[in-house]
Amino acid sequence: MPRAYAAEEHALTDMDVAQEIMICQKNLAHIYTTAALECADPTVRRTFRQMGRDCERVAFKAFEILNERGHYPVKPAPASEIRQIEDMLDSFLRGEAVPPAQPQGRWGRPAPYEARNPYSAERPYATERERDRDRADLPEWARARV
Repeated sequence: MPRAYAAEEHALTDMDVAQEIMICQKNLAHIYTTAALECADPTVRRTFRQMGRDCERVAFKAFEILNERGHYPVKPAPASEIRQIEDMLDSFLRGEAVPPAQPQGRWGRPAPYEARNPYSAERPYATERERDRDRADLPEWARARV
């Protein structure tokens, strides 16, 4: 004979609810940000951006509750790393050099993303062979643009 459902055995705690709220709000913020980035209408884009910011605030509040009660511990970043990121952001905002750590290019060579973007018309290539290798991966309609 099946057991009767006991609500108290399956009850959610306050921490379960806070974790679910944080996870859902983080996912919604991601969805709204993506929608805003892909939206052509400025009014709708503004609305999506505002909705994303609202989700960020709720998610952060849930994080604070979880963190102060020890359910979402985080280790503070070292001051040297914080300064490095601040310096990198400052130089970027002033329009200066690219950040010191370059992402790896497609073939293991360091290269900024913009230089490896197959849809960019201003791509620097070391050789024609390298250019043709990139173009081979593109659909036909995009090859004419590169």
